[in-house]
Amino acid sequence: MTKKAVLFDLDGTLFDTAPDIMAACNHALVSCGYAPLDEKLMRTKVTSGMRAMLRLRIPKDEWAVTEPGAKAYQEFSSCYTAHASNLTKPFPGIPELIGQLQSEGFSLAVISNKYVRMIKALFAAFPFTKAFSCVLGGDSTQRSKPDPQPLLTALEALGVRPENALYAGDFIDDVTAARGAGCLSCAVQWGYGQNECGDISLWGADLIAKAPGDILSAARERLGSPQ
Repeated sequence: MTKKAVLFDLDGTLFDTAPDIMAACNHALVSCGYAPLDEKLMRTKVTSGMRAMLRLRIPKDEWAVTEPGAKAYQEFSSCYTAHASNLTKPFPGIPELIGQLQSEGFSLAVISNKYVRMIKALFAAFPFTKAFSCVLGGDSTQRSKPDPQPLLTALEALGVRPENALYAGDFIDDVTAARGAGCLSCAVQWGYGQNECGDISLWGADLIAKAPGDILSAARERLGSPQ
């Protein structure tokens, strides 16, 4: 039996997490005495991490408060973890995609730069996420995406060779990580990455998914069904 795997990014790929991320960002800013940010501006950095978002508002000479352990960072982190599923929803078609991939025998994993505790807080609200047999966050490995280490770690845990795996994500770093790991790379159009990374056709992905069903088709055609 040849094991095959489909690996996923989380934010902007599986879930529309932006509303809860932005709410936590503004909570942190207001708690620390800063004005809240406009949603349009926040969306330009919603996949770049907590520090990058906070620094859209906080002056450079005060960036110390955005470092891990400092007040603004901690307020952001604790608020988001406590409210990770308040406004967040899976993108249309994602639960069905995951169910179908699982039923066809594909191993499934999530590899995100979000902290594992945040992923677990979100996944607790959505039963379909139980299909993921490996979940890695930005604190799971020494290096995070765009380095391929998290993907290679997940593949080792799943017992799947890189050439038998596909990684889907909405950000150019996901494509870079997949290429470095030796996996097929799939860039998804419905996420946030094009706000920061520009034209998706220029990212160098092996394929581009316009809808979740395209990932299922790619897994079947490019990897073949697990046997």
